[in-house]
Amino acid sequence: MTKIGRNAPCPCGSGKKYKQCCLDRETAYQQLLQEQRDAKLRAVSRLEDKYGDAVNEAAALYFFQSKENDMQARIAELSENMQLAVLACLHDWLIADARLMLNGEWVQASDLLLGPGGPLFTTAGRRHIEELAASELSLYEVLEVHKGKGLLLRDLIRTNENPAFVHEVTATKMLVVWDTLGARILRRDGMCALGGGVYPFTREHGKILAEFLAKTVRKGVAKKYPKATAREIITCCIINAWLERITAPPSIPILLDARTNEPLLFTTDRYRVSDWRALQDILNAQDEVEREDENVWTRAERVNERQYRSLARLERLPSGMLEMECRTEGSADEARAWLEKLAGPYVSHTDRETEDPRETLLDESEVRPRAKQAESTNAVPLEVQQQIMSEYFDEHYKSWPAMSLPALNGKTPLQAVRLKNYRPKVVELLKQIENGEAKRAGETGLPPFDIAFLWERLGLTRE
Repeated sequence: MTKIGRNAPCPCGSGKKYKQCCLDRETAYQQLLQEQRDAKLRAVSRLEDKYGDAVNEAAALYFFQSKENDMQARIAELSENMQLAVLACLHDWLIADARLMLNGEWVQASDLLLGPGGPLFTTAGRRHIEELAASELSLYEVLEVHKGKGLLLRDLIRTNENPAFVHEVTATKMLVVWDTLGARILRRDGMCALGGGVYPFTREHGKILAEFLAKTVRKGVAKKYPKATAREIITCCIINAWLERITAPPSIPILLDARTNEPLLFTTDRYRVSDWRALQDILNAQDEVEREDENVWTRAERVNERQYRSLARLERLPSGMLEMECRTEGSADEARAWLEKLAGPYVSHTDRETEDPRETLLDESEVRPRAKQAESTNAVPLEVQQQIMSEYFDEHYKSWPAMSLPALNGKTPLQAVRLKNYRPKVVELLKQIENGEAKRAGETGLPPFDIAFLWERLGLTRE
């Protein structure tokens, strides 16, 4: 990127010189951020230096929620960047929410910072500490991303709150539409900004957490947690859920077969064959069996006039054995019963072998960085990739509304939107698609596929 000269016209189109317009504002903004960072470090240092034991005890019990320090030990194994992210969240929590046990009484940490005897702050620094102290941690959904400017966020717990536009530059480089995150919104003179610590969640995890917390707040916390406020419950749950997520060992999601909705488990059954000629005649006579070559057959079922779905693959091995491969154990049991009914006198089952595709995915994830580096030297041009992906997605998503989906209990999106209980599920699926497309665009440099036509075709609004 070419550097803009100080005396050059400002790229914003104001007609002023760059140094008198956006450069001046950017300089002032960076100076403000530095004053805010300095104020937080000064605040945290004062708390730790003067009330160290009380701070450590409060953090262990109410932030890490682990008096035996096992959570801190797990965090110590994270990358340096993740440890810094946890530290930023901890510092915000200390200023905004921490209560310290001093001389037998609970004292709000922010009162110790802002009251008599507190540390000296600049005007901007003190105001930032006051904003943090007044802020509340909540769970938000990203409605819009304005690169280099800010985010439009909707509160998923306090649902009566209007969406807030948050002025935040750094987060616009990392977040995409429909992302969910725990955050504090700092309010000043009608403007909003994010606190320093954020708690990113996957859509699935964030949705479950938001529903739980919204239900808890709606019912009232007094009955179940008589000594805790709604703010304390929300803060505690968001922090705990995020720490558990980032310190948990990596997991591969359960993969489901589109036909049976069973977990994918590639299953291979082996048979001794006493008369191959007789078995071949039997297989060749079946309408649902297609012979691929001399030693391979596929059993399939018709999906529609143009499509078939494979049920089993049968292959004659050089050893004379027969192997039959299926995608799930249930399918393998059904295929075994089918084969033994057809050719029982000629086949004898010997053994079964299974392979979980998630193990393969986990193995591939360890070598993916090296593979990606190797591919970069022989990469397909971006314009070609874009054309291929665009054609694929266009064909796929045009037929998507009429597809039976396991997530909708076999209903198509067109059927589901007519049902009150299923309509929100279709909205969530569309959000997941858009969220995934936005992330793919960030990773590949290709533009996201626009599914606005799906919202329109299904009569739904992006809300």
